[in-house]
Amino acid sequence: LRYVNGSCAELYELLLTTFGADYKVQSTSGGYIITTDGLTGYYALPAAFYKLLGADVLLSGSGESGTWDALKPFAFADRNKAGSSRSPRYRLNGSNLWLQPLPAAGLTIRVFYAPLLTALDGTGGAGDALEDFAGWGEYVVIDAALKAKVKAEEDPAPLMLAKQALLQRITATAENRDAGSPATVVDVTGGLDFEDGAERGW
Repeated sequence: LRYVNGSCAELYELLLTTFGADYKVQSTSGGYIITTDGLTGYYALPAAFYKLLGADVLLSGSGESGTWDALKPFAFADRNKAGSSRSPRYRLNGSNLWLQPLPAAGLTIRVFYAPLLTALDGTGGAGDALEDFAGWGEYVVIDAALKAKVKAEEDPAPLMLAKQALLQRITATAENRDAGSPATVVDVTGGLDFEDGAERGW
């Protein structure tokens, strides 16, 4: 079970780190909501938080129909530069989202994130099913078997070759789930914030 969970984590990390936010998000709509209190710039992230996919601030309205502005990160070296941007900037700080400059009370921030992978517990219940990405669950089987071979001091070479073949297949096919419109560069027109508060794009 430990080998299987380790192999599941390896596949999950491969998909999230190599291919971005296309595979797992904690919510398809509302995101995780933070409401600022005007007293602190540090706000706790949920216990299941793993990787940040994006953060927005609500400018007007409410919910999905509201007007949202994507927050931009700040470098640690710029932590004391308040600037004059209309929206705060963010930085991950341990298990917190750190907002600078200190935001006013009542701001609504929504956070989209990839959650931690839920480990299998071996009970065979409904929550104990392997999440099989497009048949890539075979990667977990092969990798766990490889670890068992190594533990038993047996020749792992055939399984290493099988794992390499699966890795090549995943690398070749997983990069873009939208085959009709491949991903390109991010559109930053009009979305660059400078210290003078202006937004410029090129």
